[in-house]
Amino acid sequence: MIRDTPRAYAESLDAALGHEEAEWRMRGKRGTSDHGIKIAGITDSGLWIGTMGGFVPDPNTGPLLVGVYVAPEFRGRQMGLTDALLSTVENWARTESSQLTLHVHEDNARAEGLRTSRLHCHRSYHRIQSRPH
Repeated sequence: MIRDTPRAYAESLDAALGHEEAEWRMRGKRGTSDHGIKIAGITDSGLWIGTMGGFVPDPNTGPLLVGVYVAPEFRGRQMGLTDALLSTVENWARTESSQLTLHVHEDNARAEGLRTSRLHCHRSYHRIQSRPH
């Protein structure tokens, strides 16, 4: 996912590759916690084509939308996958809070498109600025 869209995530590929297995297991458990969700889009043939998740790190922060990825050939409003995944996460988020926060890189045009087309007033959106080089 990070290789496909390096600017789409709050961490670099190098940082992600440097994580120990325990970090990935902790992230994976977020979706199965009492205050988390993780869903995937899978074709009839079993091909994994997209994912979204959410978790609540603490009551003050509220739900965060994380791990947003849709395979390039399944992107676009006409495909409906992004909308279906996001609707599921939004329904979960409403059980946790009145907002859903998405942190994105400032150069992530796809996330900006998602924000303007789908993330409305009851959700918040934060831009993450470029890392110093």
